[in-house]
Amino acid sequence: MMCSGTAHLAYESRFAVCCPRDDYLALKCEPNAWESFEDFEGDTDRTQSPACEYQTTVMLKNLPECFTRARMLHILRREGFDCLFNFLYVPLCFQEKRSLCYAFVNFIDHSSAKRFCQTFHGFRAWGVPSESVGEVCFCERHQGLEGIIRYYRNNSVMHSSVPDECKPILLLGTQRVPFPMPVKKIKLPKKLKNEDHVRGSSSGASLLIRISL
Repeated sequence: MMCSGTAHLAYESRFAVCCPRDDYLALKCEPNAWESFEDFEGDTDRTQSPACEYQTTVMLKNLPECFTRARMLHILRREGFDCLFNFLYVPLCFQEKRSLCYAFVNFIDHSSAKRFCQTFHGFRAWGVPSESVGEVCFCERHQGLEGIIRYYRNNSVMHSSVPDECKPILLLGTQRVPFPMPVKKIKLPKKLKNEDHVRGSSSGASLLIRISL
Protein backbone atom coordinates (compact mmCIF):
# COMPACT_ATOMS: atom_id res chain seq x y z
CA MET A 1 0.00 0.00 0.00
CA MET A 2 1.35 3.43 -0.99
CA CYS A 3 0.90 6.44 1.26
CA SER A 4 -1.14 9.31 -0.08
CA GLY A 5 0.97 12.33 -0.97
CA THR A 6 -0.81 14.63 1.50
CA ALA A 7 -0.51 12.22 4.42
CA HIS A 8 3.14 11.48 3.67
CA LEU A 9 4.08 15.17 3.42
CA ALA A 10 2.28 15.94 6.68
CA TYR A 11 4.10 13.04 8.31
CA GLU A 12 7.52 14.20 7.05
CA SER A 13 6.82 17.71 8.31
CA ARG A 14 6.02 16.39 11.77
CA PHE A 15 9.10 14.18 11.76
CA ALA A 16 11.24 17.20 10.90
CA VAL A 17 9.78 19.17 13.80
CA CYS A 18 10.42 16.33 16.26
CA CYS A 19 14.03 15.66 15.26
CA PRO A 20 17.01 18.01 15.05
CA ARG A 21 17.79 18.77 11.38
CA ASP A 22 20.84 16.48 11.10
CA ASP A 23 18.95 13.59 12.74
CA TYR A 24 15.95 14.12 10.48
CA LEU A 25 18.08 14.07 7.34
CA ALA A 26 19.75 10.87 8.53
CA LEU A 27 16.36 9.30 9.19
CA LYS A 28 15.03 10.37 5.81
CA CYS A 29 18.05 9.39 3.72
CA GLU A 30 19.14 6.15 5.35
CA PRO A 31 16.05 3.95 5.75
CA ASN A 32 16.55 0.32 6.74
CA ALA A 33 14.59 -2.60 5.35
CA TRP A 34 11.70 -4.07 7.31
CA GLU A 35 12.78 -6.68 9.81
CA SER A 36 11.02 -9.95 10.39
CA PHE A 37 12.65 -3.10 29.93
CA GLU A 38 12.27 -0.09 30.36
CA ASP A 39 9.15 1.21 28.73
CA PHE A 40 5.82 2.96 29.16
CA GLU A 41 4.54 0.45 31.74
CA GLY A 42 2.36 2.21 34.29
CA ASP A 43 2.26 5.15 31.90
CA THR A 44 -1.28 5.20 30.57
CA ASP A 45 -4.52 6.96 31.21
CA ARG A 46 -6.15 4.38 33.44
CA THR A 47 -9.19 6.55 34.08
CA GLN A 48 -10.13 6.45 30.38
CA SER A 49 -10.73 10.21 30.35
CA PRO A 50 -11.71 11.76 26.98
CA ALA A 51 -8.73 11.92 24.62
CA CYS A 52 -7.29 15.35 23.86
CA GLU A 53 -6.96 16.30 20.22
CA TYR A 54 -3.15 16.22 20.37
CA GLN A 55 -2.90 12.63 21.66
CA THR A 56 -1.38 10.21 19.15
CA THR A 57 0.30 7.55 21.34
CA VAL A 58 -1.71 4.54 22.45
CA MET A 59 -1.18 1.34 24.41
CA LEU A 60 -2.74 -1.90 23.19
CA LYS A 61 -3.14 -4.49 25.95
CA ASN A 62 -3.98 -8.20 26.04
CA LEU A 63 -1.93 -9.30 23.04
CA PRO A 64 -1.53 -13.07 22.59
CA GLU A 65 1.70 -14.32 24.20
CA CYS A 66 3.12 -15.38 20.83
CA PHE A 67 2.90 -11.85 19.42
CA THR A 68 6.08 -10.24 18.14
CA ARG A 69 6.85 -6.88 16.57
CA ALA A 70 6.73 -8.43 13.09
CA ARG A 71 3.30 -9.94 13.74
CA MET A 72 2.01 -6.64 15.11
CA LEU A 73 3.25 -4.88 11.98
CA HIS A 74 1.35 -7.40 9.88
CA ILE A 75 -1.86 -6.85 11.86
CA LEU A 76 -1.57 -3.07 11.57
CA ARG A 77 -1.11 -3.34 7.80
CA ARG A 78 -3.95 -5.83 7.46
CA GLU A 79 -6.33 -3.55 9.37
CA GLY A 80 -5.57 -0.59 7.11
CA PHE A 81 -3.08 1.42 9.22
CA ASP A 82 -0.15 1.29 6.79
CA CYS A 83 1.61 4.69 6.59
CA LEU A 84 -0.45 6.01 9.53
CA PHE A 85 1.96 5.19 12.39
CA ASN A 86 5.58 6.16 12.95
CA PHE A 87 6.53 4.26 16.11
CA LEU A 88 5.95 0.72 17.34
CA TYR A 89 7.18 -1.06 20.44
CA VAL A 90 6.18 -4.58 21.43
CA PRO A 91 8.10 -5.30 24.68
CA LEU A 92 9.51 -8.81 24.87
CA CYS A 93 11.18 -10.77 27.63
CA PHE A 94 14.87 -10.39 26.70
CA GLN A 95 15.78 -13.97 27.57
CA GLU A 96 12.78 -15.89 26.25
CA LYS A 97 11.85 -13.47 23.42
CA ARG A 98 8.25 -13.83 24.58
CA SER A 99 5.70 -11.04 24.38
CA LEU A 100 4.70 -9.23 27.56
CA CYS A 101 1.25 -8.95 25.93
CA TYR A 102 1.09 -5.23 25.21
CA ALA A 103 2.31 -2.78 22.59
CA PHE A 104 2.75 0.95 22.09
CA VAL A 105 1.97 2.68 18.82
CA ASN A 106 2.27 6.33 17.83
CA PHE A 107 0.17 7.61 14.94
CA ILE A 108 0.77 10.51 12.58
CA ASP A 109 -2.39 12.28 13.78
CA HIS A 110 -5.09 12.03 16.41
CA SER A 111 -7.79 10.86 14.00
CA SER A 112 -5.71 7.79 13.06
CA ALA A 113 -5.09 7.03 16.74
CA LYS A 114 -8.80 7.37 17.46
CA ARG A 115 -9.66 4.98 14.61
CA PHE A 116 -7.10 2.52 15.99
CA CYS A 117 -8.87 2.67 19.36
CA GLN A 118 -12.21 1.97 17.71
CA THR A 119 -10.74 -0.96 15.76
CA PHE A 120 -8.68 -2.64 18.47
CA HIS A 121 -10.74 -2.08 21.62
CA GLY A 122 -12.51 -5.45 21.86
CA PHE A 123 -10.36 -6.85 19.01
CA ARG A 124 -10.15 -10.66 18.69
CA ALA A 125 -9.00 -11.34 15.10
CA TRP A 126 -5.33 -11.90 15.94
CA GLY A 127 -4.79 -14.52 13.27
CA VAL A 128 -3.62 -17.04 15.89
CA PRO A 129 -5.55 -19.25 18.34
CA SER A 130 -6.23 -16.95 21.29
CA GLU A 131 -9.05 -15.85 23.57
CA SER A 132 -7.39 -12.48 24.21
CA VAL A 133 -9.58 -9.41 23.81
CA GLY A 134 -7.81 -6.17 22.92
CA GLU A 135 -8.00 -3.16 25.20
CA VAL A 136 -6.74 0.28 24.17
CA CYS A 137 -5.94 3.45 26.10
CA PHE A 138 -4.00 6.64 25.43
CA CYS A 139 -0.59 7.06 27.04
CA GLU A 140 -0.21 10.10 29.27
CA ARG A 141 3.56 10.32 29.62
CA HIS A 142 5.88 10.28 26.57
CA GLN A 143 2.89 11.27 24.47
CA GLY A 144 3.68 12.03 20.83
CA LEU A 145 6.68 11.37 18.59
CA GLU A 146 8.90 14.07 20.09
CA GLY A 147 8.52 12.70 23.62
CA ILE A 148 9.06 9.14 22.41
CA ILE A 149 12.30 9.97 20.61
CA ARG A 150 13.58 12.01 23.55
CA TYR A 151 12.87 9.11 25.94
CA TYR A 152 14.00 6.13 23.87
CA ARG A 153 17.12 7.41 22.13
CA ASN A 154 18.98 7.19 25.47
CA ASN A 155 17.02 4.29 26.96
CA SER A 156 18.74 1.06 27.99
CA VAL A 157 16.45 -0.94 25.69
CA MET A 158 18.48 0.57 22.82
CA HIS A 159 21.73 -0.91 24.19
CA SER A 160 23.68 -2.96 21.65
CA SER A 161 23.33 -6.08 23.82
CA VAL A 162 19.54 -6.04 23.49
CA PRO A 163 18.23 -8.21 20.62
CA ASP A 164 16.79 -6.13 17.80
CA GLU A 165 13.36 -7.76 18.00
CA CYS A 166 13.07 -6.48 21.58
CA LYS A 167 13.60 -2.85 20.56
CA PRO A 168 11.16 -0.12 19.52
CA ILE A 169 11.26 1.08 15.93
CA LEU A 170 10.60 4.32 14.04
CA LEU A 171 9.02 4.40 10.60
CA LEU A 172 8.78 6.88 7.76
CA GLY A 173 5.88 5.79 5.61
CA THR A 174 6.30 2.02 5.32
CA GLN A 175 10.07 2.03 5.82
CA ARG A 176 11.87 1.46 9.09
CA VAL A 177 14.34 4.24 9.86
CA PRO A 178 17.07 4.44 12.53
CA PHE A 179 16.61 6.20 15.84
CA PRO A 180 18.56 9.44 16.25
CA MET A 181 21.92 8.87 17.92
CA PRO A 182 21.92 8.94 21.74
CA VAL A 183 23.11 12.09 23.46
CA LYS A 184 24.49 10.21 26.45
CA LYS A 185 25.93 6.76 27.18
CA ILE A 186 23.32 4.02 27.07
CA LYS A 187 23.37 1.79 30.11
CA LEU A 188 23.14 -1.98 30.06
CA PRO A 189 19.57 -3.01 30.99
CA LYS A 190 19.19 -4.16 34.59
CA LYS A 191 17.70 -7.48 33.51
CA LEU A 192 20.73 -8.29 31.39
CA LYS A 193 23.03 -7.22 34.23
CA ASN A 194 21.23 -9.61 36.56
CA GLU A 195 21.47 -12.45 34.05
CA ASP A 196 25.21 -11.86 33.63
CA HIS A 197 25.61 -11.85 37.41
CA VAL A 198 23.74 -15.15 37.73
CA ARG A 199 25.80 -16.73 34.97
CA GLY A 200 28.99 -15.45 36.59
CA SER A 201 27.96 -16.81 39.98
CA SER A 202 27.11 -20.18 38.46
CA SER A 203 30.47 -20.36 36.68
CA GLY A 204 32.28 -19.51 39.90
CA ALA A 205 30.37 -22.17 41.81
CA SER A 206 31.16 -24.79 39.16
CA LEU A 207 34.85 -23.90 39.29
CA LEU A 208 34.83 -24.17 43.10
CA ILE A 209 33.23 -27.60 42.90
CA ARG A 210 35.83 -28.82 40.39
CA ILE A 211 38.67 -27.51 42.57
CA SER A 212 37.16 -29.13 45.67
CA LEU A 213 36.87 -32.47 43.93
